[in-house]
Amino acid sequence: MNIQPINNKQNYTAFSGHGGCERIIKNGRFNYITTETRFFRDYKTLKYAINYINEVFRDVKEKSFVVGACSTGEDIYSLKMLMHEAPVKILGFDIGKDTIKRARSGIFEFYIPHDKKAQKYTQFVEMNTFNDKFLVDECDNLSPEQVALKEEFNKLFKNIDSKNKMIYKLTEAFRKFLDIAYVEFDRKLYKLKSKDSNCTFVNGDILELNKILSTKRKNQLFAFKNAFYHIITNDEGAQRLSKPHSQTKPILDKIFQNINKSLDKNGLFIMGEEEHKQKSDVTIISKSLIDNGFIPIRTDSKYPSIWKKVKEVDYR
Repeated sequence: MNIQPINNKQNYTAFSGHGGCERIIKNGRFNYITTETRFFRDYKTLKYAINYINEVFRDVKEKSFVVGACSTGEDIYSLKMLMHEAPVKILGFDIGKDTIKRARSGIFEFYIPHDKKAQKYTQFVEMNTFNDKFLVDECDNLSPEQVALKEEFNKLFKNIDSKNKMIYKLTEAFRKFLDIAYVEFDRKLYKLKSKDSNCTFVNGDILELNKILSTKRKNQLFAFKNAFYHIITNDEGAQRLSKPHSQTKPILDKIFQNINKSLDKNGLFIMGEEEHKQKSDVTIISKSLIDNGFIPIRTDSKYPSIWKKVKEVDYR
């Protein structure tokens, strides 16, 4: 029997979403980036954005999106599925080299709780975040919306391995808190049915957008969710503290000037929903967006999740 310990970030996050974390070199030292994600994460925000794009840019035959901090690619394919079969090119970039390799593979892992103990553990880890396991789990109590999303998922992906039982030993802290020693999951692997040349992935840093973005075409949507904490806070993990605004504002201004330049007028910037705040001060992000030609058009729990480009900015 193969029993593995849950004793690090990668295993901990594997059951709440896809991926985990990657160690990178930043500013001359090792740092961890969170790569946890899900299909249709921030679903209401994504759905609002796609409805907006299809209405405002209905005359644009082939849409163009950019997704920064794209992790292992779930956001890219979520947007593609929400666009149904409408033509769209989506570029995803991430600072993690290994993460981009996984995104290019087109293979995705799902961990389905095998028993009540695993369900209890999963519910604790996921808390109130969006759960995408319904896409691959056999269940009959799906909502009409979930059924529709599952149909879109099955158009793109096929199951290549299922019922691969995984048993994990919890850390002492989890054992005491949940009164559970072991959890058992069925791991399912899904793969793209065919490679899509309209969904591309590159290794890149948002601080160097000029190396990533094409100057030949404008985009209608730019997303950068759950990643600003690497810019506006220190690098002390759970103890992250906001850096002085005087230090971060010029960096943010340069980022949003480049994003503004890449977008069509009335194009959208998606910052994500409230769960992505990562204990950081987002007021400086909002100020920089406003200063660089954006206004908020959708809030989530009073958190500005979607911004619209309303004017060009002077880049001189």
